[in-house]
Amino acid sequence: MTAAARIIGALLTAVSLPFISAPANLHWLHWVAFLPLFAALSGLSLKRGVLLSYFTGWVSNFIIFWWLIETVQRFSSLPWVVALLVHILATTVFSLSYGMFGLMPWLRARLGGWWMLAFPITIVASEQAFPVLFPYYQGVSQYRVAPMIQLASVTGIMGISFLVVLVNCVLFESLDRLRRKQRPPLAALGATAAVMAATVGFGVWRHGAVEAELAKAPELQVTILQQNVTMEERLRQSGWEGYFEWLRLTSRVAGDRPDLVVWPEGAIPFNPHEERPFSTLRSGSQRRLLGRLMQSGGYNLMSWPEYEGVLSPNNETLVAALSEKSVRSTFEEIAQNGGFDLLIGGGTIEMGPGPEDFTAHNSLYVFDETGTIEARYDKMVPLPFGEYIPLSDTFPFLKEIVQGPGDFQAGDHPVFFEVANAAGDTLRYTTPICYEAILNPTMRKLAGGDSPETTADFFVNITNDAWFGNTASPHQHAMLTAVQTVQVGRPMLRIAYTGISWVVDPHGDIHYETTPFTEEAHVVPMRVAHVPTVYERGGWIFGWLCTAGFIGIVIVARRRVPTLG
Repeated sequence: MTAAARIIGALLTAVSLPFISAPANLHWLHWVAFLPLFAALSGLSLKRGVLLSYFTGWVSNFIIFWWLIETVQRFSSLPWVVALLVHILATTVFSLSYGMFGLMPWLRARLGGWWMLAFPITIVASEQAFPVLFPYYQGVSQYRVAPMIQLASVTGIMGISFLVVLVNCVLFESLDRLRRKQRPPLAALGATAAVMAATVGFGVWRHGAVEAELAKAPELQVTILQQNVTMEERLRQSGWEGYFEWLRLTSRVAGDRPDLVVWPEGAIPFNPHEERPFSTLRSGSQRRLLGRLMQSGGYNLMSWPEYEGVLSPNNETLVAALSEKSVRSTFEEIAQNGGFDLLIGGGTIEMGPGPEDFTAHNSLYVFDETGTIEARYDKMVPLPFGEYIPLSDTFPFLKEIVQGPGDFQAGDHPVFFEVANAAGDTLRYTTPICYEAILNPTMRKLAGGDSPETTADFFVNITNDAWFGNTASPHQHAMLTAVQTVQVGRPMLRIAYTGISWVVDPHGDIHYETTPFTEEAHVVPMRVAHVPTVYERGGWIFGWLCTAGFIGIVIVARRRVPTLG
């Protein structure tokens, strides 16, 4: 095969992978996507195979994560050209694991037909061992295929990665032997077909079993609230405008008697437990905005009967009265008068002894239906380059070079909240913020399980994906969170500032999915059932077992004499 033909084969695989990812979701293509790359790799030396595979992954990731350029610009002060360089650097680093595909001809030459089993183990090992900012596993492509995604409840998503690569290997070996007029690997074909049939059979069974559990599970009435505002518009506006919009959207659903109202990450520009009155926090323009939004009904959840019908934005008496209310008392009244629990995403600033001393957290607060602050949760895994600059404590000058990212400190423990539904069932939940909901170890920690008091029945994931713009990123971010519900057997309510918001069942079924950058205000039912999984009881070790297996494979392969060119 000529060098040009090999590059074309690699590019065919590279450009197909973005279409397999969200939002295109051509999941069926994944089962044959690596065939062109395998053909291009055949007969290559180890070094050239690794380089060609790395090239394939680089091109694929460059396309998939193109949105990183826009995100870097919004998060920081960097111009487009520098943001492009950041994207190129990130792609260069995070594509390293694709070099492992270059082992395919090396393993095939030394292990014979066993390469079809050894190679999927190798790829899973690379997914487990290589550090990446966004854990984009091959198997995640099947997140909308109910019979396939159920395997994640046993092995985690990497078990599906294993199957995807296995099928590609067996198909390639079969086609290549037919091309050479040799007998196809009937044993491998039969074993793979049996594994796939067992996986689908298990998936159908588990989906039905979980659905039966959900049919008799407690039901929680939750809100899906979402704004249609770009990050550029939001940054140009006062932070108060978004705050009042959440009040307006909440007022639209209050009559539907929700049990839990959720405002997303970054919904408010101040501490929710702030005791100071509005008058000390607002400028004159924001004062006028308050009056205008009161006129539109944004505050109709609060009980101020003495001002009923007096809604002129120029009514100084009304504005003055509201100005003397504290932020905290405002939220207390919303929860009390609405009769629901209110979860609010917003930062926390804790002042130190000096005027320049403070500690910042990306937090959320929950006000229960009595108006009491139930607890606060601080995000345990801040986003690098978004919420902090890595190594900036060691090298402070980095904060001067890259302006825009926050300086948030990490929380150190999950917080378990409780909410009651109309039937009197008390349900417990934890609250991954943004990026945390795609991290396997963090989600296992948030699931709890040490005792009934520290075991979550469901998750509430809040995020602000407006930073990514109208790109593929909100779809990819949501896709990665959906997998977690199957792995740990718990439903998830996902509320994103501008979408995608949805409810995901413990077997991965997605409900009430929103379109990015559309306004939404609905109350929807969420069936809450914790379905224990093998994964949470130890199945997560599958990736590490494959890593150990890969080490053994390399030791064996190095001792074998190559038999194929």
